[in-house]
Amino acid sequence: FFCGNHGAGTGATIGKYLGINRMMKSGLGASALKAGKVKCGAVIAVNALGDVFNRYGKQIGGILSPDKKSLASTEELVIRDIEKEKNIFNGNTTIGCIITNGILTKAQCTKLASIAHDGYARAIKPVHTSADGDTIFVMSTCTEEVNFDSLAVMATKAVTYAIENAVSEAESSYGLIASRDL
Repeated sequence: FFCGNHGAGTGATIGKYLGINRMMKSGLGASALKAGKVKCGAVIAVNALGDVFNRYGKQIGGILSPDKKSLASTEELVIRDIEKEKNIFNGNTTIGCIITNGILTKAQCTKLASIAHDGYARAIKPVHTSADGDTIFVMSTCTEEVNFDSLAVMATKAVTYAIENAVSEAESSYGLIASRDL
């Protein structure tokens, strides 16, 4: 599977709170996990206002420092502006899909998508701002019996890892710096 600057990841960026001069290149990420016969994968196009963190909590991408040689903190900048009305770039949508072979009802698919947003919250900070249109879809082949809560844990991890892959696999382009080039 192609991660980084492919498909929906071609135009994906992160760290946009202060506009295009401080944002970074992001991309498309994927991850898959298997437990017994149950498989769960996630494909995520990471186009977020906020910063991205890896599974260990280390910031790997997002808003650049003024000299563009290191990362700054979007969360700190947002909090700094608590008393200011700010017109921020609202063309942000981190969008993804969870794909599984677990047998799920329509209601369970909806709940799984909701729970998997925790993967967004683990990897993107801040997440779900008023300028983000974050969405997750769920698809299943419905071929394997599954413990729903176990699948939800797998899906959340897959989403987190896919976001990390989207940023770590992105390449600098269109005048934007990628994480690998910092």
